[in-house]
Amino acid sequence: MQSTTKTIAKNFSFLFLGNGISGAINVLTAIYIARVLGAATFGVFQFAIAFLIYLAIIVDSGMSMFGIREVASNKFKAGSIVLNIFVVRFIASVLIYAIAALIIVLLPTTIYFRTIFLLVFLQIFYRALNPEWVFQGLERTEFNALFRILCSASTFALIFIFVPNEQHLLRIPLIQFSAGIIFTIFILIFLFTKILSVNIKMFNPRGWFSLFIIAFPLGASALLTQIYSNLDVIMLGFISKPEIVGFYSAAYQIFNVLLAAFFVWQATAIPTATRRILEDKEKAKVFLEKYIRLTMLAIIPAVVLIYLFSPIIIALCFGEGYFPAAGVLQWLIWTMLPLVIGSTLGLLVLISAGKYGYYFWAGAAGATINFILNMLLIPQYNMYGAAFATIVAECLACLVAFYFARKVLRLNLLSNMLAPLCVGCLALLINVFVVVYGVGYGQNICAFISGSIFVAIYLIFLLVFERKLLVSLAREILSRFLVRQNVIEV
Repeated sequence: MQSTTKTIAKNFSFLFLGNGISGAINVLTAIYIARVLGAATFGVFQFAIAFLIYLAIIVDSGMSMFGIREVASNKFKAGSIVLNIFVVRFIASVLIYAIAALIIVLLPTTIYFRTIFLLVFLQIFYRALNPEWVFQGLERTEFNALFRILCSASTFALIFIFVPNEQHLLRIPLIQFSAGIIFTIFILIFLFTKILSVNIKMFNPRGWFSLFIIAFPLGASALLTQIYSNLDVIMLGFISKPEIVGFYSAAYQIFNVLLAAFFVWQATAIPTATRRILEDKEKAKVFLEKYIRLTMLAIIPAVVLIYLFSPIIIALCFGEGYFPAAGVLQWLIWTMLPLVIGSTLGLLVLISAGKYGYYFWAGAAGATINFILNMLLIPQYNMYGAAFATIVAECLACLVAFYFARKVLRLNLLSNMLAPLCVGCLALLINVFVVVYGVGYGQNICAFISGSIFVAIYLIFLLVFERKLLVSLAREILSRFLVRQNVIEV
């Protein structure tokens, strides 16, 4: 049997490949849309997307996360679990779209504005049938990689061809819906004909309501998490100019690249964490501490580098017209640190242990403080107030998750993140020194010098203090490929 590290490495490789390629394509798509539409129209489009995310969460109601856990722990019942969850989610998507459409039609706004929202909201149908969570629970992530790449590539190609300017905004949601539903149908056919065995006897209408009730705390938690993730975009849309929403959304696009990479890494660990916590908490503790250590070794330098190079990143991706987004990105990127810790404790400890209520309260704490701070800060400080509210909300949610996670496992977090944090702080001090004494060389030159010094120091740190961990990890991962090669040669 493959070791845990090899299994995670395999799944991470496929997910990283799929999400890396599809994520890069999605970023290119967002950049192209932002450049073609301009900040104001791009802000309107992102305003609609922000509402779509809430509808998708309500449709899911935590059933995908619940499904991952159930499939991972009861693979022999996977067919029945998957079939009934899909039916419940599709029924919910029809009801939610009908209600949302009725509300939009009754709103006192323009036909054009209503049309944008109605077309964007069509995406909840294919999102309700998205089977990625099934393959994740089955640890067959190669199919997720293929699905994401094909869907993202076709969407980008069609948008590039058929959306030459902002006058064709309405074509974007139509293209996104069409590509999504077509590839979802194909992957579902493959799932139910090649991977899972299902039949009509597996339908259990009497259990649909109880399924919804069991998963509801997870859905409510996801909704609350989303509140402090993008409530700021909605409030900026109501309070500020569309350009401000465009700037803030542009910064979030870059932030989401790092966030997506982390979620890929985290997704590969959920099935393993679930099994370990249910079987042996001591082994679960060893696994999770190693996981946190590796995660922080990667996340901390990424955060520091994005902070240093944010003006260059925004200028290269979105153009000089989006330059105000650079300052927002320098604030938002620090959200990654409490988010990574809180998400790890919430998903890999609380949910894996079945403590859905604890996970809910962590999300509720973050959502509450985010709403209050947004109301207080956005009217006066606009997008900078929204970014600060997001940071504080993630910190509070992380603290609450930490409090409840200690009731399940007592993880030693500080020792696994102190060293890279110290190196990161040293990089910031170096940046201040370079900026103060290199003011005549320009912002970009100073950022390049600071970033280069940080990379050199961090590499030395890894070689001196983390070499044993990295070498053992590399050997364990590569051994699978070496064994295969020897077998083939024999």
